[in-house]
Amino acid sequence: MPRQYRNCGKSSAKRQVRTATSSRFRVAGIALWLRLTSETGISFREGLRILRQRQRRFRGQLKRDPTADRHRLLRKARRGTSPSNWRILGAAIAAIIVVGLAALFFVRYRSLPAGVQAPSSPAPGDTVLSVPARITEKSIAVLPFENRSDEKENAYFADGIEDEILTRLSNIADLKVISRTSTRQYQSKPANLREIANQLDVANILEGSVQKVADQVRVNVQLVNAQTDSHLWADTYDRKLTDIFGVESEIAKGIAESLQAKLTSHEEQALAVKPTNNPEAYDAYLRGLSFETRFHFSFGDPDLGLKAVGFYERAVQLDPKFALAWARLSRAHAVLYFRVFDTTPARGNATKSALENAQKLQPSSAETQLALGYYQFRVLR
Repeated sequence: MPRQYRNCGKSSAKRQVRTATSSRFRVAGIALWLRLTSETGISFREGLRILRQRQRRFRGQLKRDPTADRHRLLRKARRGTSPSNWRILGAAIAAIIVVGLAALFFVRYRSLPAGVQAPSSPAPGDTVLSVPARITEKSIAVLPFENRSDEKENAYFADGIEDEILTRLSNIADLKVISRTSTRQYQSKPANLREIANQLDVANILEGSVQKVADQVRVNVQLVNAQTDSHLWADTYDRKLTDIFGVESEIAKGIAESLQAKLTSHEEQALAVKPTNNPEAYDAYLRGLSFETRFHFSFGDPDLGLKAVGFYERAVQLDPKFALAWARLSRAHAVLYFRVFDTTPARGNATKSALENAQKLQPSSAETQLALGYYQFRVLR
């Protein structure tokens, strides 16, 4: 046995050989990379084949004779760790970084989506706005609506109106709409809209407020281009509680027109449908929405989920033809089944029953299709 291995155990010797061998492989890989990037004409596939062949041959030598030939292999591996090879390694890493940055620049500005232009050099004296190239003109984020009611318990009403507007906007394919999960962290009246828009990758922000007094409701909304800080559209809706059902659709239409979004005939029909004509059923539905949202952001508090189910059940009891409430009820049951591990037959059957009612009333609506997906993924899977 070579002298340097006589005073160390078998495992220690193997470790040294393995370390040196690994170093040798790294240097061999760098050398191969340099060959691939030079004008030698070798193909990438051929280069990989050569490297793998060299690795198999080297490992085969160790496997055939792990003791007698160890000294020669170790000396051979250590030759790959000379200072010159480390300089090659450094140069290779630097070259890879340069190539990666060049590729990133090419992909970002050569493959921009339609309607988005790469930034150009500003003319002298122009005000420069930092607009990320990935932002499209028909993108929007709906910030949390402010509750202006004197009774703070009416916050559920503002949350529900906001959620319904967000749902209707999400059903317009020509718009890019940010989910409530991403916008909930922001205040209803933030100081710096441009910063928030850049964080969310959107061009426009919708702000709003809701005030509910007895049976009177006022909804204020304004659409702002966050990059220019200009108001694109704003409106105020004064309604009685018995006539609040169509406000969300009117707001969604106003936003779509302001952003010049194209609506399909199916999308126009969906916006024209009133979910219910029963104000008490709609009030219970909005309460259910509020508890469902709180359930998701509480990481699955069962009590909040059960309260959401209770209000949805109240809504469909008051109006058995309330398809949207049936769909939400089915989803709420499915979430309890999946996230709270209430995998009882009763919970699964309740999910299926609510889904079937929604399918009978509005089989092709987006909310019914989403409820079907929840049932298949979270209950049947």
